[in-house]
Amino acid sequence: MLSGRLRLVIGEQDVTLGTGEIEKFDTRIPHRLATIRPGPASVLSIFSKAGSAFDCR
Repeated sequence: MLSGRLRLVIGEQDVTLGTGEIEKFDTRIPHRLATIRPGPASVLSIFSKAGSAFDCR
């Protein structure tokens, strides 16, 4: 997360991310993203060839 807050639902998992936090997951699993009010959120996404997000830690 570059800024703001984001709700990330991955399958049955429900995660809230804030500025500076990261989440690694397989994008082939059904998922959705939504901003948490107030205000916008900025996200940087990096993907591998297999479709999974890289671990940026």
